[in-house]
Amino acid sequence: MNLKMTKYGFFAIAAIVALALSALTSMYGSNASAFGPCVDPDGDGWGWDGVGSCKMGGDTTNNTNNNETPSNNETPTQGAGPCVDPDGDGWGWDGVGSCKMGGDTTNNTNTENTASVTAGVTDVILVAGQSNAVSHDTAFNAQLDGSDDRIIVWLPEQNTWGKANLCTQIWYSGTWFPSKQGACNNNIGFQIAKGIIENDSSRKVALIPTGSPGQSITHWDPGQGGFNDVTRITENAIAQLPTNNRSVDMIAWLQGEADHGRSGWYAGKLANLIDRFQSQGWFGGGIFVGATHAFQPQGSVNGVTRSLCTDGDGRTNCVEGEGLPMKDLAHYNASSLRILGDRFADVFTSLR
Repeated sequence: MNLKMTKYGFFAIAAIVALALSALTSMYGSNASAFGPCVDPDGDGWGWDGVGSCKMGGDTTNNTNNNETPSNNETPTQGAGPCVDPDGDGWGWDGVGSCKMGGDTTNNTNTENTASVTAGVTDVILVAGQSNAVSHDTAFNAQLDGSDDRIIVWLPEQNTWGKANLCTQIWYSGTWFPSKQGACNNNIGFQIAKGIIENDSSRKVALIPTGSPGQSITHWDPGQGGFNDVTRITENAIAQLPTNNRSVDMIAWLQGEADHGRSGWYAGKLANLIDRFQSQGWFGGGIFVGATHAFQPQGSVNGVTRSLCTDGDGRTNCVEGEGLPMKDLAHYNASSLRILGDRFADVFTSLR
């Protein structure tokens, strides 16, 4: 069916909406509230159901609350008019294809197309642990920490991949990090990815950030929130990667501050956690690399983490974080995140 509108002129948006609904009413019946099939002539996964924007793939009803994923409008189409959005969800119809509201009134190009963002990924890095894994409230330097097309990140609140940006994105559901209320913040995962592409410019890194500040390693026990969250987030993320790269190549582990003074107990817990990760189908043949931490009370568990370098297991290794500058008693500052990121990257590059 042809939904193309030949001319819009300078009618007010209200008039355009009325015309669109009138035309669609003739297609789907006089009841304007009755949704029709989701029509998607530009083949981008988003369409029009006669009343509002809709998502293809079996769901043919109006997706009022779910159309917050960046658009996959792949090809601009000639003859597109203003973007009309009667259901007010941010996505609309321009007479030819689906479109995104907010100033861009033409059929959008593939700037946020998931397939375009993930194309060419060579390495998938999962970051897990407590607060240093999240790295919140750390300084940002535009020259040192700027975005790169070869670093993409999983955005759980949008359920999509995007080019990593430390100033405009939220990487952890329910938080403001790394973009804390409009401010730019640093992140260890970003620094690991940056180190990998600096070691080899042909690489493209897909980063899956997770973290549970303040938590003991028991938070990642079987059935507990930490392990469940990592599994859920990772499975969602890799499902949208190219089919030839749907496994995690390295887990970067930053944890232990909450478990100081329990080295013997911690050794058993960490060994069990590594076994549990290695049993996951999404981990494949990846490596687990733990970082010693700079929080140094008596009885630190850093010796346990260091043993990953000497345990004879080719799938485990360690990096040294002890002694790096801190921004407070327990957390690395931005310069330390860059150093530690390079150390993770060097280990990964040497074992890849």
